[in-house]
Amino acid sequence: MKRKYLYFCEYFSIISAGIYLLNNFYLKGKYPSNMFLHCYLNDILTFPVAFPILLFLFSILKLRKFWDFPTLSEYTVYFILWSFIFEYFGPFILKTGTSDILDVLCYFIGILLMQVSFSLNYKKINFFH
Repeated sequence: MKRKYLYFCEYFSIISAGIYLLNNFYLKGKYPSNMFLHCYLNDILTFPVAFPILLFLFSILKLRKFWDFPTLSEYTVYFILWSFIFEYFGPFILKTGTSDILDVLCYFIGILLMQVSFSLNYKKINFFH
């Protein structure tokens, strides 16, 4: 039987959402001078939290098969769009936020961590299908 992608019930996404909330509502206030907590932790966690939501929405819109695991092309497209929107379009076109190439690296790290979690959790997931 083929394993199904569970969107909001994937362990790594749930844990990432918890850490994201903990960082926003507690850790940043507790450690105001910690640059990692203020600048990069949420960038690492944003993709594991938001990606399942995007995939779920696209599944409802019938733009992807509902229970399929994310493919390399989906990761790549969303990574490129995410990086462009938040590191170029927002800061340079809308004049909101700041552009930081390390944020793009953090998005990539989040994707890698998510994929490693899936691979460990399900023993065998073909990332390149």
